[in-house]
Amino acid sequence: MVSDRGTLPRGAVADQQASWAEPTAPGGRRMPSAPRERKPALAAVAILLVALGAASAGYLVLNAGHRVGAVEITQDVGQGQQIPASAIKEVQINADTDVHYVAWQYASRVTGVFARVQIPAGTLLTSNMTASTSNLTAGKVEVGLSLKPGQAPTNLLIGQTVRAFPVGTGSGCGGGANGTGGAGTGAAATPGEPITTGTIVSVSGSTATNGSTAAITLAVPETDAGVLACYASAQDVAIALTPGSG
Repeated sequence: MVSDRGTLPRGAVADQQASWAEPTAPGGRRMPSAPRERKPALAAVAILLVALGAASAGYLVLNAGHRVGAVEITQDVGQGQQIPASAIKEVQINADTDVHYVAWQYASRVTGVFARVQIPAGTLLTSNMTASTSNLTAGKVEVGLSLKPGQAPTNLLIGQTVRAFPVGTGSGCGGGANGTGGAGTGAAATPGEPITTGTIVSVSGSTATNGSTAAITLAVPETDAGVLACYASAQDVAIALTPGSG
């Protein structure tokens, strides 16, 4: 008997029906993507910036740790005073500081120069604080004084300006106060009026302790030197700092 189910094998029909039952959906297809545009120049710039940043950071770290020796003043130095070796020491500072410091390698030269200005202890020395010569005695006469306790302030410095006052008769010394801080010739100096105004050239000793004396040299005008020396010989002189002389 002839079959009415066709001549296709049963298995082939099943397979064909299976393939027709699962068609490829249009939504599952991938759209073709555009090729990415490569920018080698921008990549090179980025790499360069990173390298520069790393180099800068390294430079700052190295500089922050780089220190050099400099000269520091350890005790007060008066204007016009020759800087003593005992008044300096080496300190370490950052090499990139804006201060025009004197390097420690020149410390031996520092002790041969003079202070152009009064230099407080703890100051980092700079070249503009020094001078090759002192002009404290220019046009003046130097007079030595031996002062007892109570006749002078403590901690006097070279370069300070002081007034010398009579504190006794001066053993008949001539000269008198002219009302302007200088002594002329004639009568003895008036108590309470200064004999002269001068600049401290040297200081040794101290009047801070009872019984001690201080040897001080003053640079004064020549017209006042004789009267001051007379009062000084009798130790009838006291000195006082002028306003602003520190």
